Amino acid sequence: MEHEKLLETYTKTFSSWVTNGSSKLQGFDKFSHASFCHGSVQAFDHFYLKHHLRKMRFFRGEFMYHQVCLKNSVDWCYIDDEPLNENDAVIISCPFSDLGDVHPEMNHLMEKCTQLNIPVLVDMAYLCISKNLMVDLSHACIETVTSSISKAFYGAQFLRAGIRWQRQDIDDGIDFFNKNHQVTGHSIACAIDFMRNHSVDWNWETYENIYNHVVNKLDLEPTKCILFGLGKEQYQEFNRGSQWNRVCISQEIGESYACMQSQ
Repeated sequence: MEHEKLLETYTKTFSSWVTNGSSKLQGFDKFSHASFCHGSVQAFDHFYLKHHLRKMRFFRGEFMYHQVCLKNSVDWCYIDDEPLNENDAVIISCPFSDLGDVHPEMNHLMEKCTQLNIPVLVDMAYLCISKNLMVDLSHACIETVTSSISKAFYGAQFLRAGIRWQRQDIDDGIDFFNKNHQVTGHSIACAIDFMRNHSVDWNWETYENIYNHVVNKLDLEPTKCILFGLGKEQYQEFNRGSQWNRVCISQEIGESYACMQSQ
């Protein structure tokens, strides 16, 4: 397949993939400009660059990459540290990185950002390992939505196959590389094959019974994200600054699956 056709197939396949599962993405159709990016982190980097004169804001417990990247270059603080103002920019994961579900304050936050004309990036990197989410992307403040297949399949993180959806072509570095077809064709071809042969709900369809066994065994509260359970006080060591003790159980699921296969 020609490189140009391959890229078009990738973005169309990805958009169709995420909208044909159990999660409902209200307003997703407004993000008609899709571009390949090298994992969701490249979309983060270009969002930082575009809004480097603003203060970046995100909740406690958010993906630590933001703190690592911003600490030496861009001003930032947690959303609950001080009131939002018109000079801010907001990043929020959905499902939320520390919860495995839509953040309970997300819609209120989006309404506030729309009121103050604050640009927002919604990180949906965990969408491919989640189920039954109800996500409202129709808020006018949402500028960028990004995802990848890195969490969906074993080893897929090495493909760096991500996507960025925007309401329009902003002609930045990501768009430049897409227009000039300077993207990783082998990764794109592998990603297309993965998505064509597995639904976005594949992980839940395959491992839900094992997931339920593991969370019950470990006394965890189940989430809508198959890698996570929420722990009580005995799991305080996993707290990342929010109200939840998010516990990653991918290893336990893998071990239980291997044990089941060997029987």
